[in-house]
Formats: sequence, C-alpha cells, structure tokens
Amino acid sequence: MKTKFAYGADLGWMTQLEDMGFKWINEKGKTVSCLEAVKEKGADSVRFRIFVNPPEKSFVEEKDGTMVMLGYCDAKRVVEAAKRAKQAGMRIMLDFHYSDEFADPKKQYIPKEWEGLSHEDLCQKVSEHTEYVLGIMKEQDIYPEWVQVGNEINPGMMHPMGDLENHPFQLVEYINSGYLAVKNVFPDCKVVLHLASGQHPNWVMPFLENFFENGGMTDVLGFSDYPYWCDLINKETPEENVDSSIDNWTRCLDMYRNRFHKPVMIAEIGGPEYEEKETRQLIGDTIRMLKRVPEGEGLGIFYWEPEVCSEVLPDAYPLGASKLAKNYTLQLTEALSAYKDA
Repeated sequence: MKTKFAYGADLGWMTQLEDMGFKWINEKGKTVSCLEAVKEKGADSVRFRIFVNPPEKSFVEEKDGTMVMLGYCDAKRVVEAAKRAKQAGMRIMLDFHYSDEFADPKKQYIPKEWEGLSHEDLCQKVSEHTEYVLGIMKEQDIYPEWVQVGNEINPGMMHPMGDLENHPFQLVEYINSGYLAVKNVFPDCKVVLHLASGQHPNWVMPFLENFFENGGMTDVLGFSDYPYWCDLINKETPEENVDSSIDNWTRCLDMYRNRFHKPVMIAEIGGPEYEEKETRQLIGDTIRMLKRVPEGEGLGIFYWEPEVCSEVLPDAYPLGASKLAKNYTLQLTEALSAYKDA
C-alpha cells in the first residue's frame, strides 16, 4: 500500500470555534482561514470526527461536572467542513466514533437511540449510519482517503454490547459491519483501526489478537501517541512503565506489522502547547520514524486539534498547538512546523 505520506491535522473544533467568533492569523500576522493556517505549516490532510446524535449545542457535561466542547460533529456539518477541506486541496480522513460524544479508552458510550438493541440490530445500525454519512459525502463528490471505524477502541466500542472483555466476538462483528459499509460506498477507501497508546503493547495486543483471530477486517493500523498522558500514567502507576521513546515506538510498529501484516500510521499525536519546541521535535522524530518503516508502510501522522489552545476550551485541554495572540485571535505555534522540516 504505497501512497503519499499524510501530514494531517484533526480540525474537529474548527467550525464551532468560527461560530464563536475566533479567527486565525499566520506567522506574518495576516488573517487566514483555519485550513489556510495549517496548510501554511505543511499540513495536506484533515481529519474530522463524526458522532451519531450529538447534543444540539455541541457541549456535554461529563460525570465529574467538566464541560467539554464537542465540535460540530453531526453528519451534515461534517460534510460541510469536509467540502471546504476538499476545496482547499486537502485529503480527508473521517473518524466514526459510534457514540453521541467522544469515544476513547475511558468511555465508549453506546448512542442513546441504539440502547437496548440486539446484537444483530446493532450491526445493522453501524452499517446504516456509516453508509448514510458516506453517501452524503459521495453526493457532494467528496471521496475520503481514510475512514476510521471506531475511535481509540482498546476496550471495545458501544459498551456494554461491544465490550472487548465480555463480548469479544460481537465487537469484531461491529467493526466488520463498519468496514463493509465503507467498502460498499467507497471501495478504494482505506479503513483504519484506531487504538490508543500503541507504544504500550500490553494495552493493544489483547485487542489485536482477538480482532484478527476472529476475522477482523481493516486496511491500516492507526495509533495515538501522547507522551504527555503517558508520563502522567507513569507517575500515577509506575508499574505500567509506558515507554514513549522513538526506539520503543519503532520496535512496536515493527512487531505489529510483522505479526498482523498491515501498514501503520499515527492517527493522533500531540504535545503541551507550552512546549512548542519540544513538540516540534516530537513530531519530527515521529515522522522520520514512520518514513523508515519498510515498503513505505508508515502512512502518515495527524496532529489532534492544533488550531486551539487551553484558554478557549471549557476543559482547558492543554495539547493544542496554538496561542491566543489577541482577543478571539489564534495563531499556530512552531510545533506544526515540523511538517515542513521533515
């Protein structure tokens, strides 16, 4: 699977920020669109997430009381954003969460309208939802290069029905339903299986072994890379001993490729906004690592939400790659400049 290396930016908050009045300026202080800003840094691909029935106001209150901004992630508005990305000449990745809000290793909530359905009905819902969104894309002449079936699904998806521990085979059937739906609409699109913390095999191998042993279908293995979060885990639970070094990443990716025979990508990466030089180095090192993957099977890298900084988000997410230059004006830091370095 030889293809042009992807320098990507996840921009799921872009349109919501625009509606809130935010603008972006480039290094020269000129006002540019968010897409122009990341393109000037070297990005050539954009990633958008899709929820099933997200709340109308695009905010959600977590169980601990934290307010989280979701971005405009319903099908209609994701298609509108993707159309802009296409017009800007950028390749597109779509990221199906199969939830009404963020899905990640700590929470894989089943969409509210799908609660109580049988396994067979859930397979059908995954297929229908996937084909519905992609069908709208196709009507608008938007052909995504990659589609993720699930987001950071190490513990499974759509809990409790797709829980890895309790329903391992059902989980694989949900993913396969999404895979087949993608291929039905876009036969040439590359389907990505996305897991968190690929540098820690203990957290991904149980999933991958179950997935492939039970006939799981995917084209690409995608992983998240957040040394910041791994360092916090090491402080709280030192016995985990998560190694985020490039040497360890190289060993892990080699192992996954040799074992499962799939190309790889870093579907999410990020570093603290206040460590822009260090994050630029992290991105550059990761790109060079991926480009050393044999047979061109290190496919690309996507920075998760570089267009924001903690000051503009209710939960103060710290791993954006922008700074607040002035009121309602954001400017990308040097972190994403690693795309032009590589």
